[in-house]
Amino acid sequence: GEDIVWPIRGFYYVLPLKWALSTAVYQVASACPDYEGTVECDGAHDPLCPSRGFLCEGTEEDPLGIVCFGRNSSQIMTSLHHTFPAFSVHDNLQRDVFALLLIGGTFKFAHVLFLHYRCRVGRQIEP
Repeated sequence: GEDIVWPIRGFYYVLPLKWALSTAVYQVASACPDYEGTVECDGAHDPLCPSRGFLCEGTEEDPLGIVCFGRNSSQIMTSLHHTFPAFSVHDNLQRDVFALLLIGGTFKFAHVLFLHYRCRVGRQIEP
C-alpha cells in the first residue's frame, strides 16, 4: 500500500478485502503439500541456481520452468509476496480477524448513530 497516493491509500486500509484476502491466501497455501518438479538449490555454490533458492522443471506450457512459485508453502508465499505485497509471508490470522471485526463494528456503530440521528430529527424511517 506504500505506492498508492494518500487519499486513496486510506481505502486500502479501511476496506476489508486486504485483510480477508491476505489471510485466506496464507491459510490455503500453508495447507498445501509440497509440489513435485521443484528442486531446492543453493545459489552460493550453484551458478545455475536463481536467487530464490529453487529450480523448476520445464513443462509443456512452460518449457523453461519460469512460471514457478516454489516447492513448499514458505517458498510460494515468499514468491507471491514479491509480486503482491498484500500477501504476507507470516501468519497474521489474529491481526486480520481483529481488523475485520473492527471494520465491521465501526460501520455498524456508524449505522446505528445515523439511524438514531434520523429518528431524533422527527422523520420516520422510510423503507
